[in-house]
Amino acid sequence: MPTTLIIVAAVAILIILLATASYKVCPADRVMVITGPGGRRFVSGGSAFIIPFIMRVD
Repeated sequence: MPTTLIIVAAVAILIILLATASYKVCPADRVMVITGPGGRRFVSGGSAFIIPFIMRVD
């Protein structure tokens, strides 16, 4: 029982860390260019989720 609890807690922490690392915020006076398999996307004054190693942010 304790080992399954440790595994579930480790997976939950990993998911939370991945989600916070993937969330990017762009200030209102800048433009974030997101490139990836779907082409280019521009975000101005907002936020977006980025898939690591697949999408690139400039």
